[in-house]
Amino acid sequence: MAFLSLYRKYRPKQFSDLVGQEQVVQTLKNSIKFERISHAYLFAGPRGTGKTSTAKVYARALNCLVDDGIEPCGQCDNCQRIDNDQSMDLIEIDAASNRGIEAIRELREKVKFYPGEGRYKIYIIDEVHMLTNQAFNALLKTLEEPPEKVIFILATTEPHKVIPTILSRCQRFDFSLLTQQEIAGRLEYICQEEDIEYEREALNLIAYSSSGGMRDAISLLDQAISYSGKDISLDQIEEMLGRVKVKTLSRFVNYLAEKDTAGAIKLSGQLQSAGRTVGRIVSDLIDYCRQLMLIANDSPKMAYRGLDSGRKNLLENDSQLFAAAEINYIVSKLTELDGQLRYAERPDILLELTLVRLTDPAADESRAGLARRLTKLEEKLAALEGDQDISFAGKQEAAADNKEIADREIETVARETEAAVSEIETGGGEKEIAADKQETDVGERGLDQAKEDKEVVEPEKESVKAQPTTEKIAQNDQKSSISEHKDEKSDKIEDEGAVSKEEAGAQGSDSSKSANESMSVNDSMSSRDSKGSESRPIPEKTWQKILNDIRDEDIRTHAMVKESKLPIREGNELKFIFPKDKQFHYQQADKKSALIERVVNQLASEDLDVQLEIESEVSGNGGHNRGSRSGNFKREESSSTNRSNRDSQEEFPLLKEAQKVFGGRIIKVSDEMISNFEGGNKNEHEENDETGTTDAG
Repeated sequence: MAFLSLYRKYRPKQFSDLVGQEQVVQTLKNSIKFERISHAYLFAGPRGTGKTSTAKVYARALNCLVDDGIEPCGQCDNCQRIDNDQSMDLIEIDAASNRGIEAIRELREKVKFYPGEGRYKIYIIDEVHMLTNQAFNALLKTLEEPPEKVIFILATTEPHKVIPTILSRCQRFDFSLLTQQEIAGRLEYICQEEDIEYEREALNLIAYSSSGGMRDAISLLDQAISYSGKDISLDQIEEMLGRVKVKTLSRFVNYLAEKDTAGAIKLSGQLQSAGRTVGRIVSDLIDYCRQLMLIANDSPKMAYRGLDSGRKNLLENDSQLFAAAEINYIVSKLTELDGQLRYAERPDILLELTLVRLTDPAADESRAGLARRLTKLEEKLAALEGDQDISFAGKQEAAADNKEIADREIETVARETEAAVSEIETGGGEKEIAADKQETDVGERGLDQAKEDKEVVEPEKESVKAQPTTEKIAQNDQKSSISEHKDEKSDKIEDEGAVSKEEAGAQGSDSSKSANESMSVNDSMSSRDSKGSESRPIPEKTWQKILNDIRDEDIRTHAMVKESKLPIREGNELKFIFPKDKQFHYQQADKKSALIERVVNQLASEDLDVQLEIESEVSGNGGHNRGSRSGNFKREESSSTNRSNRDSQEEFPLLKEAQKVFGGRIIKVSDEMISNFEGGNKNEHEENDETGTTDAG
């Protein structure tokens, strides 16, 4: 007897032989039982799911000569003729070969004849979607009202190509893909019938490779028997299908877990040299990593289904190498690569590049890669925050990773402090401030007042000298004490300038100069506001974190706020200082101040009040005076007034005498007034008076 393929030899002949499709089988059996047989059926579904086999079983059951039950007997003449493709009442038409209107016209002529042997004449039209529109329209009337005892069964893999008027005249049955367990069970039955030794896992691999089609699975089994003989093993099936072995896939994922780029690329090259295509390598690696992903995401039953104990142990061990998020990322990158391979001219390069990105996070610049790196940084930051609180006040952030940076900052502050003290001891710094004050005050307040000033400055110098200058500062508490001491000295110098109103003109410029010199020394460590609270800029990386969170909330607000200078922390306030040329950005950001404050307080360890301000004009100390939006010009006004006062008293004695007689202060000396004192044009001065210019007051 000639060889018969297994899928033909074991084609179902009864309803009980059909695998899966329970809803279809039950409906067809009941239609026979209750004699509710329709004139047209449409069987739709993927290839190899049993559409044609079910149609033949149904035809056999309808024409079976034995009426004992629903199942066909398989022994009567009609069943035998159908099995041998000799029945006159079962007509199979391939619509792919007979798709024109002429074939349908011929069918319409023959359909008029009554069945010759059985009770029904049954037409099975396979791949009916291949018919042309003209052929469909020609079939339409016959399909709607066929002659008595005629049944049409239409089978198709693409039901969407069948015109709606045909669909509406048929009972539709959708065939689904078969499960791996259903296919493996049928393969096991065939192996037992054929007396074949097999490994259950080998049959599972065949079932998995068939992609839900029974005919494909039986064909692969037929091929495996020809390849390996009467004994089928997993290794043989892997070799026959050209798949990557499970142990090799395990080595692959270990390289990914260990971030061994060289090992992963080398193994990929070895597989390609052994004849494995890049597509096959990627596909098998996706399958293996998918099982690891299911285990990592608490779905081990799906991963272990159909596997033996050895394979389960291997998967369980490899699943411990990855966190859930990491294996999810690996599967997503491999799936993305699989979609790119079909269009790639050099798929091997794409595979190697993906392996580099999976083993070296710094090489992955995609959004997913950046998000992966950011997640790891956030995890590290969360661990550090658990050890030590982080705030905008500039506290030391985390003991382990940032200790070295903090030590360098402390050493820098110590060196600056030593330099400041050394300058005072050698006659610079504070000593120059005192000498300058004495020189100015001798002419105006007398020698006794100058001595009093000196007595104030000298104890301060001794206090500074008392600070440790050679010992290394190792803690932030020492840094804070130095800052407080400097601020106290600055307050003393500023208090010295608070004299009586009559002496304001003489000593105003000296007081401003002393305050400015003191601030220049203290700015290297910290500054204080008018209430004495600590004032310092927040760390740069904290500022970037604030900007990033604002951008996530509202990108327009982010565009405005980023024009601000580095925010300043003063007590319980966080000040955003905008340059003078950023008025528009300040106004727009001020409208979103509530959003900004909310973002800031989500990051801060305490509730902060957010203040948005505009930088004021150049202040008297040569820097920028950061004030409110209306501008705080008190220091600038005092500085310029004191300077004008001193200059006018030194250069114009008459103004000095006038001030003593009338009191008040000199605000401005115009160029015309200077010209008048120097013998200039009197008329010109008078003309200036007519325009309303005030020279002195």
